[in-house]
Amino acid sequence: MAKSRKLEDLMAALNQIRDDPTSESGLAVLHQVLSSKYSVAVAQAAGLVSQFELHAFIPGLVSAFDRFMVNAKESDPGCRAKQAIADTLYRLEHSNEVLFLKGIRHVQEEPVWGGRVDTAPSLRGTCALGLVRMNYPLVMVELADLLADPEPEARIGAARAIAYTQNDQGMPLLRLRVKTGDTSPVLSECLIALLQLAPDQSLPLVKDLLYARKSRGLEEDVDKAAAAL
Repeated sequence: MAKSRKLEDLMAALNQIRDDPTSESGLAVLHQVLSSKYSVAVAQAAGLVSQFELHAFIPGLVSAFDRFMVNAKESDPGCRAKQAIADTLYRLEHSNEVLFLKGIRHVQEEPVWGGRVDTAPSLRGTCALGLVRMNYPLVMVELADLLADPEPEARIGAARAIAYTQNDQGMPLLRLRVKTGDTSPVLSECLIALLQLAPDQSLPLVKDLLYARKSRGLEEDVDKAAAAL
């Protein structure tokens, strides 16, 4: 009961400062929340830090990220806080090789009815973007691994990050993913990325895939990729 009340108080305080978190009281609330153990509240606070570009809270965000990496499925169920923090650091253009590498490699399996589910694929994709933005020298190695991730959402994140590199070294990775096959959403993102990186060289592959596969779902995905031109 005490834990629930404390979380309710923090959420209420966040709601009160939402319109102006840069006030003295707002900054105090953000500091209090980011130092807390409540991942739901920390995720909300990270969103405000991002929205108002409050760079002074970057050390607090990094500290919170590391805190929620410990016993992760208990301290941050659903990976909500870590994802929100990584997204905020990426948007604030913060360069943190250690943090983004932790995130892109993090797998968080949690129990669900009938089995387990990985709740961290979105985090892996966000950290991929962070590594690209900071020009991490071995980013293509990380993106190659992510493009082979068991989770489709993570593979989609990898394709988007490869497109974001604007580096044609990513083309072989994307072409291999397309050639070996995948779910329609992943193939769509790979084709879009190829068309963004090298439209003239990639059009033949897009056309071949369009004519080779007659299923309507795949055709719609290829049409979506072609529209990116």
